[in-house]
Order: sequence, then C-alpha cells, then structure tokens
Amino acid sequence: DLLNCAALLRREGHDVQLLDYRATPVAATERDRAAANADRIVVTTTPLDRWQCPTLDTEDTFRFIRSLPGEKTWVAGAHGTMQPEWVLTESGAAGLLIGEPEAAIGRITASIPDTGAPGLALMRDGDLKAERAEPLDLTMLPIPAFDLLHIDRYNYELLGNRLLVLETARGCPFGCTFCSREMYGMPVRRKSGEQVVAEIDRAHADTGFRHAYFIDLEFTFHREPVVALCEEILAHGWSFGWTCQTRFDQIDEELLRLMRRAGCRVIHFGVETGADRHVEALKKGLSLDEIREQHALVQRCGLETALFFLLGHPGETPAEQRSTIDLACELNPDYASF
Repeated sequence: DLLNCAALLRREGHDVQLLDYRATPVAATERDRAAANADRIVVTTTPLDRWQCPTLDTEDTFRFIRSLPGEKTWVAGAHGTMQPEWVLTESGAAGLLIGEPEAAIGRITASIPDTGAPGLALMRDGDLKAERAEPLDLTMLPIPAFDLLHIDRYNYELLGNRLLVLETARGCPFGCTFCSREMYGMPVRRKSGEQVVAEIDRAHADTGFRHAYFIDLEFTFHREPVVALCEEILAHGWSFGWTCQTRFDQIDEELLRLMRRAGCRVIHFGVETGADRHVEALKKGLSLDEIREQHALVQRCGLETALFFLLGHPGETPAEQRSTIDLACELNPDYASF
C-alpha cells in the first residue's frame, strides 16, 4: 500500500521517502530529522494484515505516532478504518486515510476542507467527519515504487530472502464469520495481466528480488488470470520462488502443476477447525472431507502447504480444540500456524 501511495504522489510531482522501521530500525534523532523535513507524514498501522484481525497491541504504535508532529501526520490502516474516533484520539494525528489509502493519498497534500473528503476521517469541533471512498479500480494504479525498498531487509522463513510482496487482486466474496474485510470489501477487483507483468519486470530491474508473496486474499479465485500469469513467468524465463494463499475449493490438479512449474513453492490455506460444529458456525463452506482430499492433491503435485488453524472459537470446548490439533497432525502440512 505504501509503495502504491508513493508512486501516486510521485506522479503528482512530490518527493517521497519510505521509512520501514520494522525492517530498518533507526534512532529517534534520525526519525525526528525525517519528520521535520517532511510536509506530510503517513504512518500505517497495518501494511499487510488486511484480512485477519489487526494486532491488538497498539500502545507502542500510538506512542510512536504521538512522537511525530501531529499537525502533519496522517494514519492509515485497518484500526482507523474500523474505529476512526478512537485512533484519532489516541494518536493525536491530523486525520486518517480510511479504507484503501491509495484512494485518498492525493487529498492530504492540499488543504483539507472542514467537511472532510472521501477516504478521509477528521475530527472537527468534537465531531467525527468520516467518509469511505469508492472501491479502487486497480487498473488505474501505477507501478509501485519498488526502488524505495531495501530488498535485502525482507525475507520469509517459509520461502527465502530478498522477498517482494506482489498483488494481482483485492477483495474476497466469501462470508467466513471470523474474517475482517473492512479494508478491501467483498467484490474481487483485479489488475490487468499486462499490468502485473509490467510490475514484475520493473521489480526485477529495481530490486533483484528472489522470492515473492502474491498477497491476494484468494489468489486462484479467477483461474484464467492465474494460468496466464504462470505462462508469462515461464515465457519470460523469470526464476523466482513464490507463494500465495487460496481456498481448497479454488484449485485443481492441472492448475497446481502449472503453478509449480512457474515457481510456486508454498500455498497457504485456511483450515481453521477440526470440530464439525465450528465448521458450520464459521461459514467457510468447506467440509473436513473436502479439506482432506484437496490437501492430499496439493501434496501429490509437489507443493508445500502452510495451513492456518484457529483456537478459541466462541463456546469451543477443550475436546474441540484437541480435534483441531489432531486434524493438523493428520494432514501433516509442511507448516502449521495456530
């Protein structure tokens, strides 16, 4: 998101600096110097976890934001999107970018009207002014500002170093009860195939990345664009290992084998529970037998699996928690996350 915003601001003629304090921590003096030189500061509370529950450990985040000049600091991310008044109060920021930050990033470079604007949340005379912007047309986004990255600082222990995050689509049409779709909503919106290929090509030139995570919520929801992308990767002779996430009912053997030839090494799937009662309550739409059958297919196709499980469903008993752990042992994925 921040790389997209940087590219959009550059297109308007602005000079942009990216400071990723998780990848490259810096001293407070350097932070203060960067803040003093900036006309606008944007801090995101959730750069990636757009579909899961945002982190609840927010005090350090708010402490960091409060150390910046409040009159020119804006906060993006799921926290402010879901609870704008709370985040504005706790952070002392001038305002929020709510929902997709790219939709409103250009609006904070000029004077902000007291009535607010789509994609922004403000406090005026004790009243909250918040308005969601329309979902983005992803085909209108420029190529992300990959050159701002220090790619050697990024890795994923399931895949490797020099990791790049890529995106071909946003949104999820499924109704799982535990998921938050506040940032990107339910309609699935896609970039064009040419756009994705151009991004990969530029990222190669700008970063020399070795691994990539396609961060789409459901990477294979539309089958044909994935087939086309895999064929483009093979045709260009690009050699990078990659991973994605999808559902067990959105894959087939032919597609899996093509993805593997194109460099896919790991696929992430949500299993969530081994208790039949909670399978129904979560409204994921997958039976445990379907999960068993499709997981075996992925393994036969030579791909590694990373499976997500949830413990602590409302009303869950110790025996039901045990059934989830037993299912994880039975499936025997390469990686399991609880």
